[in-house]
Amino acid sequence: MKKVIVFLVLLAGLVVAALGVWWLSSYFTQEMSPEEIEQAVQEQYQGEITNIEKQDGIYEVTAELDRGTYQMQVEAADGSVISVTQIAGNSTNDTEMLTEEEARARAEEETDFSIEKISRETQEGTAVYVVEFAEEEALEEMIIDARSGAVLEEEQDDTESSEDGRQTVLNAEEAASVAREEVDGEVDDVDFETSDAGEPFYYVELEQDDEEATVQVHGITGEILSITWDD
Repeated sequence: MKKVIVFLVLLAGLVVAALGVWWLSSYFTQEMSPEEIEQAVQEQYQGEITNIEKQDGIYEVTAELDRGTYQMQVEAADGSVISVTQIAGNSTNDTEMLTEEEARARAEEETDFSIEKISRETQEGTAVYVVEFAEEEALEEMIIDARSGAVLEEEQDDTESSEDGRQTVLNAEEAASVAREEVDGEVDDVDFETSDAGEPFYYVELEQDDEEATVQVHGITGEILSITWDD
């Protein structure tokens, strides 16, 4: 009889110990916060997180991505994505995007540089075309919005020419700043172009009172080439 009592006491002790270990393990396993989940999702998917809800250790995340609205199930413990489901299409679909040929034509409107490669990417939730220029050109690449055709960024070649000592091409912001030193007005538009000889320059349009001036700025030296006033 004593052996039975001792066995039951030991068994009860083991049960209590197991429950204690399980409770401590659950207590010390901290689940990720909504902010941490948002960061984890954005590291994998570029887009805007519009809603996060948690239920039974799973986060339901709603995100606006380039191709539409998606709902994701994410583990609260480690941030791993369990499933991704598209729940709505994008109001502007792929058929309304520029084609590669249209993106090339848009780049050629901005510069006469030789184009080496064009590829479509998604950057920060925005569909863009990355236009890469030939190695010898002053511009390395141009980023064009795949929907609107707007030039979002121009990356200049940081190398200098050892033959003629030319400096790198000014960016649009620098050209606008140079133009405002000559004409104190509000910048309305900046266009990058090249001459038939391959020299880069900017046309900077500024508004001053009721007049509009167009300032031509050399793309390398920053020299003011011309100023034209329109009433």
